[in-house]
Amino acid sequence: MNKRQAQLQKFLEELLPEHLDALLKESLQSLDSAVDSAKDSAKDISHRINREQANLNRVRLAAMGRDALDSLDRDKLEKWVRETVRSLDAEKMEHWARTSLRSVDADKLKRLLRDKLGGLDKEKLDELLKEGMRHIDRRKLETRLRDRIRALDLDKIRSAAHSGMGDLDPEKIEGFVRERVDEAVNSRLGALSVEDLQNLLQEKRSALRKEVRSRRGKAAKRQKALSENDTSVVVEAKVKKSSNPIAAFVGTTTRLTLLSAAGWIAYSHLFLEHQVPLPKAIAAELLTLAFRAAGPITSYHDRGGSGRPLVLIHSINAAASSYEMRPLFQHYRGQRPVYALDFPGFGFSARPNTEYKPDTFVEAIVTLLTNIEGGPADVVALSLGSEFAAEAARRRPDLFHSLAVLSPTGMYDRSSARSSQAAGNEGIDKWLYPLLSMRLWARPFYDLLTIRRSLTYFLQRSFVGAVPDGMVDYAYSTSHQPGAEHAPLYFVSGKLFTPDAVDRIYRHVTTPSLVIYDQDGFVSFDRLPELVAANSAWQSARVSPTMGMPHWEKLEETTAALDKFWQSVPVPT
Repeated sequence: MNKRQAQLQKFLEELLPEHLDALLKESLQSLDSAVDSAKDSAKDISHRINREQANLNRVRLAAMGRDALDSLDRDKLEKWVRETVRSLDAEKMEHWARTSLRSVDADKLKRLLRDKLGGLDKEKLDELLKEGMRHIDRRKLETRLRDRIRALDLDKIRSAAHSGMGDLDPEKIEGFVRERVDEAVNSRLGALSVEDLQNLLQEKRSALRKEVRSRRGKAAKRQKALSENDTSVVVEAKVKKSSNPIAAFVGTTTRLTLLSAAGWIAYSHLFLEHQVPLPKAIAAELLTLAFRAAGPITSYHDRGGSGRPLVLIHSINAAASSYEMRPLFQHYRGQRPVYALDFPGFGFSARPNTEYKPDTFVEAIVTLLTNIEGGPADVVALSLGSEFAAEAARRRPDLFHSLAVLSPTGMYDRSSARSSQAAGNEGIDKWLYPLLSMRLWARPFYDLLTIRRSLTYFLQRSFVGAVPDGMVDYAYSTSHQPGAEHAPLYFVSGKLFTPDAVDRIYRHVTTPSLVIYDQDGFVSFDRLPELVAANSAWQSARVSPTMGMPHWEKLEETTAALDKFWQSVPVPT
């Protein structure tokens, strides 16, 4: 061992163990603090990296989302959503909801609601409601309400409401108006019954007679008193001439009618629902076609069968739709391709506020026929749809293999024209449509035509027996849609009928054609024998007893007549 090593050993021996322990502890603490600071630094760096990564991901996701939304075809998406909603079976959904509600224990549900409501903090609930109200764009809401109020002709409503109020009993008027509004709310608005009118007339007559007798008595007393007080002066008592009780009643009824009309107009514009759920008329797929004249048109279709396509055309009325052709669609589906067109302004087709004329519906038929495979087609049309189908066959015979019309319009003699047909023949439609289509009362007038009572009345005229279940309900649903009034008002005013349709349309059809008819509450067939004799392309078959809907009341006989007719039509080579 050298001298240096001996000195180092001696130095180490002189050191106390406590000093060594302290030195080691200090060293370890320094190391621990260095490690902790390194860990903290690593955590900070990790958090920063995560934040930056998250921000970067949000930016990228937002960009990707915007790109994805921009690449969506909004029209296709909207169409898909609309068709998906329309394809829902409302009856099944209603049954499911009813069954689900029935399966709920009512007592448990009440207790649950009571507990939930009891545990709510009312102050927090008020704050939540206030916060929700802040998010409502009140300016837009106020603007919409103001525009809707401005659309009403308030002067006309006010003048009608105040007309003749001076000599009427306000309590009776208030009771009458309240009664009429209650009836409208229950979809039972209609004219007073005969008994109500008789009672009202009797009460008015009695009141007027009492008033006349009272005035005459007072006048006689005054004349007698004057005669007794001054015999030298001849006093001529002038008794006011009593009014005619019938004229007074008519005036009162007119005022009440004006008040009812004003009330109904206001109720229709402000409270009546014009967009109720509309299920499919037929359980089949919908085909949507572009139609420039009046927006997209739709057609139900079933391509499960084979052979020549069958196209079904419904009629035109206040609540028309493909529901009218449902029995024939159900009968022939699976046997051959079947299509049922919804005319423009009806069903699931577009219902714009545009000019509707016969050419609109003729072109709709041509559009459908040119977009289906396997043609030319066999076409079956109903009522006024027959005129449009016949005109389409006259213009484009290459699209038709045959034409069958059920209870067609346009085959009447001018002297037997009825209602809307007469309006078209006499030229009344020129001023009738502008009158009916005035914005103030166009929709209220249409709403009166499509309350359930009116729908039942008009449908009953087309059936020998009872109106089939579901027909009134579907007519109500399809007529309570936005824009539903536009096309029917053209029909009601007579603008959709072709005067002298036999000479202008039916005589010129060269396609093999069949007329199926019997009785009808709206049309007559005076010129049918003349047509069959003049044009060899036409033949007829009578299905009795029916009133315009033979395929509903006599489906077997109707389809037998159609099948026999189609077998007689030569197949083109």
